[in-house]
Amino acid sequence: MSENRIFTFAEANGLVAAVRHLTEAAIARAANLLDQDRVLAEWSDEITTLGCVVKGPWLVDFDNGSGFYCWRWPEPRVEYFHGYDEGFSDRVRIH
Repeated sequence: MSENRIFTFAEANGLVAAVRHLTEAAIARAANLLDQDRVLAEWSDEITTLGCVVKGPWLVDFDNGSGFYCWRWPEPRVEYFHGYDEGFSDRVRIH
């Protein structure tokens, strides 16, 4: 597995297209429920190779040095942030 990267907001948004592409392909492969665990594991490996943090199915965090930019399928871009000790339910919209 790759080591987590530190992302600027622009870098995180610049990588969302690749994250969306990998996620969309994984969701299509996971349509067969028998393959879902394998597909999720493969998707997780692909996303962590980019330096991102997988927080759950189709949920990706980008470390920014003071917390995480947070993205969830099918969001078109990074629009949320949460601290290191917080999770998805605590994320706040970036203005």
